[in-house]
Amino acid sequence: QPRSRGLGDVYKRQMLLSRAASNRPDGRRRKLMFIDAKKAHLNPPCEQDVYIELPGECGEEAGKCGKLNFWLYGFRPAAAAWEKLYSQKLEEVGFVRGKSCGVVFWHQERDLALAVHGDDFTFCGLAEDLRWIQDLMASWFDIKLRAILGDDPNDDKEVVILGRVVRWTSKGIEYEADPKHRKLVLEAFGLDVNSKILTMNGHKEDRVPGEWEAEALEKKEAKRFRALSARLNFMSLDCPDLQFPIKQCSRDMAKPTNGSWTSIKKVARYLVGRKKVVWRFWWQDEPTEARVYTDSDWGGNAKDRKSTSGGAWFLGNHCIKTWSSTQG
Repeated sequence: QPRSRGLGDVYKRQMLLSRAASNRPDGRRRKLMFIDAKKAHLNPPCEQDVYIELPGECGEEAGKCGKLNFWLYGFRPAAAAWEKLYSQKLEEVGFVRGKSCGVVFWHQERDLALAVHGDDFTFCGLAEDLRWIQDLMASWFDIKLRAILGDDPNDDKEVVILGRVVRWTSKGIEYEADPKHRKLVLEAFGLDVNSKILTMNGHKEDRVPGEWEAEALEKKEAKRFRALSARLNFMSLDCPDLQFPIKQCSRDMAKPTNGSWTSIKKVARYLVGRKKVVWRFWWQDEPTEARVYTDSDWGGNAKDRKSTSGGAWFLGNHCIKTWSSTQG
C-alpha cells in the first residue's frame, strides 16, 4: 500500500516549486494552483457500522442513536477514507499515484503534478490543464480556489499556504518559512530584537558536561523544553540552519537536563540575529539529473563520540531537501 509519509510535506511542495520554476523544452512555463477542499472528511462514505450519540437538538427520544452514512471529523478512519476517496477519483481520470509516497500524483499525458496535504491540493502544470482539473475537483467536492500563481498579469503573485509564503517574482519563485514560530520561541525566553545574539557556534572547547549540566530538569521545565524542541524541530523542516542544533536538542527530550536547556537557549539567541529564511527557486532549464552532496563530522559529539551525517539534494540549481542525522 502507498505510504503518506514517504517524503516530508515541505519537500513534496518544494519539488513542485522547482518544477514550476523549470522551463519546459517547448518554452512554455507551468503555473501553480492551490485548492482547498471544504469539509473534506464529510465526503467519504462510512463503510463500517459506526453509531453515535445524537445531540439534544435532534429531538429524538432517549435510547436512540444515529448510524453514520458519511464520516465525521474526529474519527480516526476519516482521514484514511478521505485519502482513499480523492485518490480513486484522481486515478480514474489518468493520474498515477506515488509508490513510496501515496499523496503525490502525476498525469503523464497532461504533464500535471500534484501534492496533497490533508485537504490542501497543490497542482503544477500548464494553464489549460489546471482549468481542467479545477473543473473536475469542483464537480467532486466543495472547493475553494486559493490562488493561481503564474506569469500572466491576471495571475496571483503571492499566497500563504500552511503558514508559509510562496511568491512568484520576475527572477523565479520564493518560499518563505513561517515567521510565527521564531517569534514564539523568542517570547518563551524573553528575548527580542535588542537581546544579545549568539556570537559563537558551539562551546569554546571540546568538553564533557559538568555535574550541574548533567542534573535533570524539574518536571515543569522539562515540559517546556520538550514543547520548545518540538516547535524548533518543526521549524527545521524549512530552516536548514536549525537542523543540526535541533537534532542535538531532540536527543535529550526523554531526559532533559540543565545542559539541554542551555543548548536550546543558544538556539534561541541565534534566532535573535537570524530574521527569516527564504528558499529561492530561480528560473532554470528543465533539469536532467539530480545531485546530492553529503558529509560526516566523524565522531564530532564529545559525549558519546557519535558522528553526524548531513547532506543536500538538488534538482538542477534548486535545493529541494537538506538533512542532519546522528549515525548509529
